Amino acid sequence: NNAGRYLVIEGTLILTDFELLFFPHQSKTQLEGTYSEIYIIERKIDRTNIIIDIQYKSFKRWILIFNNEAVALSLLKDVTDRKNRLSYCNNNVLAFTYRMGFDVVEDGWKRFDLEKEYERLFFPIDDRNMFWKKSLANAQYKVCSSYPRVLYIPQNVPDESLIKGASFRDENRIPVFSWVHPKSLASISRAAQPLTGPLGRRNSVDENLVSSIWYSNPTPSTNMILDCRPYKNALANLAKGAGFENREFYQNCAIEFCGIENIHEMKNSWEKLRRIMFSIPAQNEVDTSWFSKIESTGWLKHIQDVMRGAVKISEEIQNGVSVMVHCSHGWDRTAQLVSLSQILLDDYYRTLRGFEDLIEKEWLSFGHKFSDRCSDITPLG
Repeated sequence: NNAGRYLVIEGTLILTDFELLFFPHQSKTQLEGTYSEIYIIERKIDRTNIIIDIQYKSFKRWILIFNNEAVALSLLKDVTDRKNRLSYCNNNVLAFTYRMGFDVVEDGWKRFDLEKEYERLFFPIDDRNMFWKKSLANAQYKVCSSYPRVLYIPQNVPDESLIKGASFRDENRIPVFSWVHPKSLASISRAAQPLTGPLGRRNSVDENLVSSIWYSNPTPSTNMILDCRPYKNALANLAKGAGFENREFYQNCAIEFCGIENIHEMKNSWEKLRRIMFSIPAQNEVDTSWFSKIESTGWLKHIQDVMRGAVKISEEIQNGVSVMVHCSHGWDRTAQLVSLSQILLDDYYRTLRGFEDLIEKEWLSFGHKFSDRCSDITPLG
């Protein structure tokens, strides 16, 4: 049957504690969508029916048609309540209440150990070439509240200097170790933008820390500061009291800009892409401009810029060049580039467990704003 421009499939809808299930009456194929995937849920009314439109972050779309308003409103309330329940850290969600009838082989909450992962990275390196050390300066988060308790820094950098130099980086996110090549000893480090400002402020502790990172690489080469942002954006940040490094003071390195747009541009592009993906042409209508519409969103260009940045890092590391990566705050574009480059460089991160460790190490441990970026606490309506 047809209802306007929609092909109607009758079936049974089931709400569990963590997902929606739809069972078509004329098919054995089951449809499912978790509440955490939902981006927008809206009520719409046509001349005869109540419509609940559910749009998922993964570009799935369910259009549920009801002829009973009370049932539709009840569904809207129940889905919204379950979605919001998953948006906050409490013990009422399924992961904390449901118990399967099997023995727990491994406690997932305790599986990842940041120090053991760093030990894995340093294991192939001879003690004579070990230029990094563990620092507990952030054990009480006195250096940076969005960094892990355990940091790895160059051997010749005293812990006390981290606190002194932290205020020169946005959100106190100082340059620290991420990954090292087992043979060339070229390293990937990460940070946030320096707070140079329009007057070109300097910080000797920060300059010495970056210099020490370069000297941890015994390969005689010009190292690199890779700024994820477009140059014009970094330049504009100078007027706001932030900015980027001056090569006159950060020596023995090149400074390059990746041109990756900020989170707001990404979100705008994604919204354009979502609207195109969710647009429904009339039946039997062919949209001949669909590919040009996709291109006009800029989304594929953003993906290309991120991939180019990751390839750039991996190529420099392979050539013995150490790379320090930062954007503005160092928790979005920086996390993308250091993670993708490590997937290219380290085959362990291309395994299931390794990928889990990589997300723990570069995203969770270094303060990526998952709740904010995933819209998990956006009110529904």
